[in-house]
Order: sequence, then C-alpha cells, then structure tokens
Amino acid sequence: MRIFASLLFCFPLLPIVSVHASDPVLFALGPRAEDYSLPSAIDSWLHSEQKLSQPLLLLKETKVYLEVTGPVLYADVEQLFFNDTGETVEVQYTFPISDKATVTGMTMILGDHIVTSVVQEKKSAKATYDAAAAQGKQAALLEQDRPNVFTAKINKLNPGEEVKVTFQYVEPLSYASGRYQVVFPTTFGSRYLPVRDMPDSEAGNALVEQSRLIPLYVDQTENQFSLEALVLGLPLEEIQSNTHNLYLKDEGEMATRVVVDLADFLPNRDVILNLQLADSAEPQSRMLQSYSQDGVHGLLNIFPPLGNVTEVQSQPKEVVFIIDTSGSMTGVAMEQARDGLKACLAMLNPDDRFNIVAYDDSFQMFAPEFAENSPENHLKGLKFANYLHADGGTELQPALKAVLEMERSHDHLPWIVLLTDGDVGNETELLALVHQSEARNRIFSFGLGSAPNRYLLTKLGEVGGGFATFIDPGLDLTQTMKEFFESVLVPVLTDISIEFRQPDGHLAQVEYFPGTPPDVYLDRPLQLSVHSELPLDGKVWVKGVWQGEEIQFEVPIPQAEMARYEGIDKLFGKAWLDDLMVNYFTAPIQAVKERVEADIVATALHYQLVTPFTSRVAVTKLQTTQPGHALASAMVPLLQPESRIQYPVTATQDWFWLTSGLSLMLLAGFWLKRSPMKSV
Repeated sequence: MRIFASLLFCFPLLPIVSVHASDPVLFALGPRAEDYSLPSAIDSWLHSEQKLSQPLLLLKETKVYLEVTGPVLYADVEQLFFNDTGETVEVQYTFPISDKATVTGMTMILGDHIVTSVVQEKKSAKATYDAAAAQGKQAALLEQDRPNVFTAKINKLNPGEEVKVTFQYVEPLSYASGRYQVVFPTTFGSRYLPVRDMPDSEAGNALVEQSRLIPLYVDQTENQFSLEALVLGLPLEEIQSNTHNLYLKDEGEMATRVVVDLADFLPNRDVILNLQLADSAEPQSRMLQSYSQDGVHGLLNIFPPLGNVTEVQSQPKEVVFIIDTSGSMTGVAMEQARDGLKACLAMLNPDDRFNIVAYDDSFQMFAPEFAENSPENHLKGLKFANYLHADGGTELQPALKAVLEMERSHDHLPWIVLLTDGDVGNETELLALVHQSEARNRIFSFGLGSAPNRYLLTKLGEVGGGFATFIDPGLDLTQTMKEFFESVLVPVLTDISIEFRQPDGHLAQVEYFPGTPPDVYLDRPLQLSVHSELPLDGKVWVKGVWQGEEIQFEVPIPQAEMARYEGIDKLFGKAWLDDLMVNYFTAPIQAVKERVEADIVATALHYQLVTPFTSRVAVTKLQTTQPGHALASAMVPLLQPESRIQYPVTATQDWFWLTSGLSLMLLAGFWLKRSPMKSV
C-alpha cells in the first residue's frame, strides 16, 4: 500500500519541480511528506513545497580558517555566492554550525563595499532587512533556527553578481582522555519534527518551521571547499583525523599548521581534528582572561586532583539501551547502532540488568521489565539487535518518556544509553522532559553517522548527568565502548560548589556559568565561564562529593595566562544565555516564560549574540539594486550526509501516505477544473 500511495503522492508534485539544465545536480526529493503526521496540515505543507520550484543557487567557494589557542577555537568562514539563475533572487542558505559555537560577527562584501552587521531583536532585524529591499539596498540576515543550525539570507542578488558573506565564531573545545577535539560540520540531516499530537493551529506553524530544517540535497556540488587550522600554545603529541587526510607543517614552538587534503574534501561529513596532548601536559587548571569595559571575562578549566583512579564501582548497573531505528538511520548509522548495542551488551557484568527500547513511529521493548544479564538473555539481546532495521519516523519523545518512568531498583546504578543520529527538531521538548524528570537516571548519548546532531546529544548528556560520545566513521566500536565503560565506572565528582578567593583569602565577587556545575567524570575537566569586575589572581575552592564522602580542594588561578583573548566575553554571554534558555523551556506558566524571554533578549543585545529571539543584520548604505523585493527566492542546497544511503526515509503511518496522495490528487483535479486548457 505504501508504494501505491507514494506514486499517488508524487504525481501532483512533478510539474512544480524546476532544475536548470546547466545544474549538474540530482534531487533527493524533499521536503519529505513522511516527516509530517496530520492530514489537516496538508495545506501548510503544500505552501512549504513551493521551495521545490525555486531556482538553485550553488555556493562557488567556502574557505574556513581555524585558530586554536589553548582550549579555545576561533573560526573565520568565507562563503562566495554567484547568481547564475538569470534573474534577481533572494538567497536563502541554511547551514550547520558547531554545537558550542558563539557567533561573534558577520560581514557582507559586495565588490569594494564591506558591510558589517549588528544584532537586533528578531522582528526588528527582519523589518530592517525588508526595509532595505524596499529602498534598493542590499542586506544580509542571519537567524538561528537551532543552536547548531542557522539560516543566512541576502535580500537581492542580481544576475551575474557575486557576494561574499563571512562570519566568525568562537567556542570552547571539548576535552577528554588527554585530547582536545575540533569539529567543523559541513552538512546536517533533515530534522524530524513530530506534529501528530499538536492541535491544527500549532501544527501549521510547526510545518513551516520544519521546512527550514529540511535541507534541499544535491548529489554533486561546485563548492570549492578548503579548511586550514593553526594550533597554538598546546604541547602536542599528535594531530590526527578519522574523517579526512591532513597535511601538517611545524611553524615553531607549540605551533602547527593543519591543512585538510582537498582531494579528500567533500562537504558531506563533519571535519574532525583530534589534538592529542603530550603525557601529563594538561595542568591542574587553566584560565584565559579577557579585559573589556564590562570588567574581566574568563574561561576556566579545572581538572580535579582525584589521582589515577583504577578501582571501578562495584554496584551493579540497570541499563536501558534506547536505539533509533528511524529512516534517517539508514546506512552506516544503523550498522553502528547494531554493532554498538552488541558491544555494550558484551561489557555488562553478570549481576547487571538490561532492557532495550527501539523507536521509530512508535517504540518496542525487548522485555516487559528489566532482564537479568544471563547467558540466555544475552543471546536474546544479540538476536534482537540483529533484527533492528531503519524505517519510519523519529518519535523519540514517547520512548524517552516511557524509559524515564520505568520503575528502578535502588540496588543498581540507573543508566540510559541512547544510540542515535539525533535528527529531530523537538530538542527543546526533549531537554525539558529530562530536566523535569524526577528519576535518578544518568543519560549517556552516542552520536552516530557522519553528521549527527551534536547539540541535542551533548545537552541530553549535560542535563541528564552524563555525557555524549560521538562514533566517528572508521572508529573501532569495541574499543570505543570499552573506553566508555572504563570512564563511567570510576567514581564521579558530584554536588559541586565553587568559591573564588582573593590572595588574602577573602571571597571574590565572581559570576560563573553554568550556575549549577555539572558532575565531573574521569579525565574530563570542569569548565566554567566567569565574569568579575577585577582580574582574578587568587584561588578557586572546589567542594564536592566523591566516593560518598565530601571533599574540598583549592586550585590556583594561573597568572601567566592573564592576557587579552578576543571573544571570551562572548563565551560568557553564551553560557549565561544557555542557563536562561533552560529556564525558558522549563517555565511553568506563560507569564514566567515571557519574563525569561525578555532577559534573553536583553542579554543577547548586550553581548551582541544571535538567539531564537535576536538576529544579525547588515545593510549597504548606498542603493545598489532597484527598489522592491526580489521576485524569486533561490535555495542553496547541501550534500546529503555521507553515512546515509541515497533518499533515506523517515516515515509515518501508511494511512498518511494514502490520505496525502488522495488529497493532493483532489487538489490537482480542482485546479485543472478551474483552469481550462487554452487552444493553440
């Protein structure tokens, strides 16, 4: 029935698909009807389908310059657009960005004109952008769709004209097991946004929102993509990548230039650089301080002096493995999920208990209650893993809710292990669900595929008292799972509180975020963004609970690193906004949510940061085009993530296919009846 309904569904769409003959591309036809769940929302969905008839505007060139200074990454991205469509168009480009990135600037370059941007409240920025078009002035707009997905627009680009848009960002690097990791995403997977249980009034808006989160994919690109990085101030043992071939050049003491091999560079997967430090090179603490009119902002990394812990916790575990079997997992990601689950099952001890929950449109459980890790159940678990295959929608929320509500044994450590690519659009609802849960679970996420949703999986770990691990293509899964279990089975530093002390021992007035410090695992630092009126030159006192006992230690603030580092104040602003966003999506009533939103806008405008409620806009001073809006909007496509088989399906129920197909045929018939054929 699905095949028959799919044919009905596609026929009415064929006349509106437009591809220029000169474009060397093939469509992975999207937006996908299977991502939606309400027949009553078809009209809104049809409206979003107008993007299929829009001209394509391909990126000509992307240049990425990265600089690593200690634990901080600075990025400068240049993108060159050229209008070969033969008409004046508005350019719309939705692209991924690193999940911890803080955008610090955007510039539009038109010939000799260099136009810088400012951050305004979202509605004001859109009004500024539209007013520029009406006045014949070119403008660029940068909006946040998700913390790691942005959309850039250029209001008018004339035929044969090119424009360069640059943006800069800064981010704190993640550290684990003696290495920093740099990640630059080049594409992202379509985000599934569940609308099945929404009222019709909300579903229509949700579908319009989702149209931005479903990229237009092509099979080839003319985008000349280059990436190079300069690594400074780190005593390195090795720089390597599991995703790309690298060229390395020594540029002096603790300075290395890294260039990605262009012959190996296709922008269809994350670029990942692993910076392995020399043995014992990481100090007990590290702090970068930046001076501004607002005082001193800093980024502090603290490595608790817990010694070389080798004894693991003896308490047995009660583990629920949540496995994504939706259509977006088709290909390498599904293979990783199956193999990862098997590797995890092999690491369980005889006194552990487990269950498995597989989800797509719905979810199914391996057992009605936790199963003892007996040889018989272990074999059944392996067979269950072998039968998993990718198909259907990505309804993670019901599955996660059911797992959080499971009755737990007080004699076992309660773990949730999630294996997924994270390609969902309801991140806020999922994070709120975990944040508001009274269950004492720890959530550990494994990101699969070549372009996983790192933001969601990292935040689920943070909110759920765990952390995220990303399985780069080509990694040894068995070894990765072994390292994971080794890191989580040693004692964890919990219930952490922080005090900053002046050299004379008195308390220093310091703001820091996250306001509630997360638990600290083996070989991972406690990272805080801080702000003070005066430079910090004393000590940090850290209190916490380790192995059931309260401990306290003090860490001196390194004096040698008191210098000016650009963007550290922005990182503090971003960390503050992250805390405010948690308050926003967990607000109990609308009035509280509105007050928090006002705080978010005020903070974002102060630090000039893009959020769901603020945007960046740049406008030329001179009239460069004819007044009025462009008649057409040109989409800039992406390559599909490498780990997927072509045309993956994230489907919903068969009834929707049939209903959608019949509805569209009726609409097409009505249109033909209203528009009689003309004789020639």
